[in-house]
Amino acid sequence: MSASEKRASWGISIVCHVAFIALASYAMPTTTMETKTEAMPITVQLIEKKIEKKVASKELVSKKASPKKAKKKPKPTSLPGDRVRPAIAKQALPVYPKDALNNDWEGTVKVKVMVSKKGRVTRVTVLSSSGHDALDQAFIRSIRQHYRFKPKRSMGKNTSGAVILSHTFSLGASR
Repeated sequence: MSASEKRASWGISIVCHVAFIALASYAMPTTTMETKTEAMPITVQLIEKKIEKKVASKELVSKKASPKKAKKKPKPTSLPGDRVRPAIAKQALPVYPKDALNNDWEGTVKVKVMVSKKGRVTRVTVLSSSGHDALDQAFIRSIRQHYRFKPKRSMGKNTSGAVILSHTFSLGASR
């Protein structure tokens, strides 16, 4: 079939369809329906009922009723995952100083570590010394270089806080 024959067959098809639709719509009978509304009587009875209020005494009537206050739910004081103080996430033993090994120095160092809201060490303060500055400084150096902390959490937000740490330098454990 050539292109001109296809166009001709399409044209004939369209003309036939349009003619069919026109004849079908013309041949359809048109009817209109009239709607009639009739009023039907309905019987209604009104019944009035009086409600009597009983008053126990004049005292109760004269007092004004105070509006009830809605109880508010108490706000939570902490959330899951809150920490009272910073927690140690990573730690390492301090290096025993050479001077302390040579002189047989031992002792316990107790320090207060201030931790920022990002978990970093901001300040280290010696609370009780071992009696030897080299041991105290070795522990402080170890905290600043190797310790990592999870910050204190209050109501789901990180806050700065303090934690107290101690370490005992003992020659029996290091040899």
